[in-house]
Amino acid sequence: MKVIVCKVHGFCAGVSRALSLAKMQLTKGEGLSILGPLVHNEEVGKKLEEKDAQIFSKDEKDFAKSLLSAPKDVPLLFSAHGHDPYLDTLAKERGLTILDGTCPFVRKNNEKMDAYIKEGYSVLYIGEKGHAECEAALKRSPHIYLYQKGNIPLLPKLALVAQTTASESLIEEAKKELKEKGMTYIGNPSACPPTRERREAILNLPSSCDFLLVLGSKKSKNSRALLELGLQNHPERKGALISNLSELKTLPLQEVKCLALTSGASTPESFFEEVLSYLRSF
Repeated sequence: MKVIVCKVHGFCAGVSRALSLAKMQLTKGEGLSILGPLVHNEEVGKKLEEKDAQIFSKDEKDFAKSLLSAPKDVPLLFSAHGHDPYLDTLAKERGLTILDGTCPFVRKNNEKMDAYIKEGYSVLYIGEKGHAECEAALKRSPHIYLYQKGNIPLLPKLALVAQTTASESLIEEAKKELKEKGMTYIGNPSACPPTRERREAILNLPSSCDFLLVLGSKKSKNSRALLELGLQNHPERKGALISNLSELKTLPLQEVKCLALTSGASTPESFFEEVLSYLRSF
């Protein structure tokens, strides 16, 4: 079996930054609280807990309630996905030490939305309803609206912003619908560079590649999107999204001739190397 290693894999810079903040704090031996999964990877979360991190709101619901139950004598780390600004206020009122793990690309989006709104624009946000990044963005202002096909509000001054992991097809769909409705807008959103690089690597795979293996959590938007993209327009290609070696060993790879290996942005490089070593001995 030939194995193609997609050129971009392992943690993206935003995930690496958030984890570095967590690890630096944990090495001090003073404890750490994390609000929500720091990144969308269960194995990463387990390892942080093994090092005495406490993770609140693992289900990404009711962050405010969880924040109120977090210990006052331990720093609180916000996840890479961004968060409701109200949580900053709440944390300061409780006297908590705040560490912000927000991804720089997510932060840039937030600053962009704040600037648009200050200039009198409403923001149409192109993202995945229920995703932590999307939900945090929508709570920044009542002037931010989630794009829903066929249900775009009539807004006189409109700006477009997209979730950092939004698919290009969804972004183009929104632009097309706005054009058909005769609505003008400012902004030219796209997924963040690391997400685009991973997707480009998938799109450049040879058609002879008959299996795509993506390493990542099923809760990871960018990991799921990589698999979906790799199987689009390739009816003969098979694929799987896995998060541990046990899942890998159940896959029917005996007849695979050419397998492409990639990973989501929140998947450790150590797991990638472990899987690659297994595949090369297959």
